[in-house]
This record gives sequence, structure tokens and C-alpha cells, in this order.
Amino acid sequence: MSFVESFEETSKNQGISILFLDPSETNLQLLHHPSIIGGDWASPPKSLVAVLGFEIPFKPVQIVQKSVKEI
Repeated sequence: MSFVESFEETSKNQGISILFLDPSETNLQLLHHPSIIGGDWASPPKSLVAVLGFEIPFKPVQIVQKSVKEI
């Protein structure tokens, strides 16, 4: 299963959070409310989005698929 397919399944359950290492690989960060925007005939590319952290104001982020490294 590809990362996009996994993310799509995860986004169906808004109670799930994603824990990951930041780009410097030194800090853990938490994503929640994963969603997919786009993906229809008018806008074929899918954008993977989520909310980062729990601070106010919330930080919406886009997940760049090519930057995801499976472990």
C-alpha cells in the first residue's frame, strides 16, 4: 500500500494522530486531523494536509509525499 493510500485510510478516522520526526530528525512532532484535498476530475493532484501541534493558532501543514521516508 502506498503512502497516499495509507494516508487516505487514516484520514477517514479523525481520532488518529501521526507522530513523526521533524526534518532535522531531532524533535518529535504530532499531526492530527489528516485530510485530503483535491483528487477529482477538475483537480487530479491530491494534497495531503493536517494540523501540526496543539498550540493556538493552529498550524495547517501540507505533507509533501516525496519527503516521506518509510522506516
